[in-house]
Amino acid sequence: MSPYAPAAEHTRRVRVMVVASSLLLIVIGIAWTLFFAARSDWIVVASEVVVVVGAMAALLAARTRLRVAAIVLIISMFIRLVGFASFLDLPSEQIPRSAHHFLIPLALASYLMLRGENIWLRHGMPLACLAGVVFFASSNFGVTTRFAVPDAVRGPGTWINNISAMGILYLLLHILMGDIDRMEQALRRWAGAIGGWMHRVGGSSPATARGVAQVQELVSAPADPTPTPTLSSLPTAATDQERVRLMGALGSCLLVGLGVGFGLFYALRGQWTLVLLNLLLLLLGLTAARMLLQLERVRLAAIGLVLALFLIFLVIATMFEIPADQVSRSAHYYFPALAVAACFVLRSEDSWLQHALPLACLAAFVCLASSKASFTLGVVAVDHRPSPWNVSAIALAAFYLLVHICAGDIRQLHGWLQRAARRLRRGTQATIGSPS
Repeated sequence: MSPYAPAAEHTRRVRVMVVASSLLLIVIGIAWTLFFAARSDWIVVASEVVVVVGAMAALLAARTRLRVAAIVLIISMFIRLVGFASFLDLPSEQIPRSAHHFLIPLALASYLMLRGENIWLRHGMPLACLAGVVFFASSNFGVTTRFAVPDAVRGPGTWINNISAMGILYLLLHILMGDIDRMEQALRRWAGAIGGWMHRVGGSSPATARGVAQVQELVSAPADPTPTPTLSSLPTAATDQERVRLMGALGSCLLVGLGVGFGLFYALRGQWTLVLLNLLLLLLGLTAARMLLQLERVRLAAIGLVLALFLIFLVIATMFEIPADQVSRSAHYYFPALAVAACFVLRSEDSWLQHALPLACLAAFVCLASSKASFTLGVVAVDHRPSPWNVSAIALAAFYLLVHICAGDIRQLHGWLQRAARRLRRGTQATIGSPS
């Protein structure tokens, strides 16, 4: 199914996204409230207004005030996640920070929910989320208070947070590209189950009764009859193959840029093994560019690029980028971008391949972000590594561009990538030979 859907279908997808996110907020908020209440951290418990926000957003969505619900949900979640990463989830030498990783699916959700708004809100909120990820991933910023969660709790909590964040990202990708009728049916069953769970957990209190009533109203609410602003003027002639070509062109440009940039970076430091590895990146990028210029090989080139990039970044993150006290690991931030590309490219393939590769990308991110797992065979000295600020910024910029290709107005990007492809074609003809 093409992500360029009619306005009514886009509205349904946004509504499913808002409601699913609201229900997740309610469940996660209640779980954290019970956890902090058991530790007698009542100020933190009072700050868990996320339950109220989630219920409010769900109720607004049920009453067809979808635009207001989306804005309330996104802004409140952004403030909460930034606050949690700044005050409660403080990194240590043993346990990395993880709360900021929820900003990655929030960036995708905000891009989709706000794509009919003005340009500052449409691009500003997703970019603010990704900038927050770069900031918290590349620094040890934090405000020390007595409410900071201890490492004994943050250890398993890091795995739970990262698994939850990537699970939400995977759910959002399927809302974007999946069967909307099935998703609406599943959402109603899920909402009914959560309403029953809230009743069992909260007993017969007035707040719980109101929450259950809101969930029941949500289950019985009809589809939103008033479409939200959409980009219905997008060129309908753009085919899925052209989108795959754009993704492949972006991947090729990324490979060539990384190969040249990091090749020079390591050459100046005498790391010749890594120079050879980056020359392989350059060659792979040029080869993929050549295949993309041949219409019958677009899909093959795109799948090959995703697989090759997965293996390359896995090797870099586990063998050459062992996290240290001074410099954290950052290459794993390429895996969410690869998951977006894999979901789009493989959505019409066999079910096992359609789900296996995106889940492998997200599982790799969870393992690398939650631990110091690595092989010491090719460790690179700390002062010979690229800055985490640069690597995470490049990776999340690629994530944003891929989301833009999947769900946004890609006319300007299309023109830019066509010009880049012509330049790559001239370079490919000179390096590899003229395409057959």
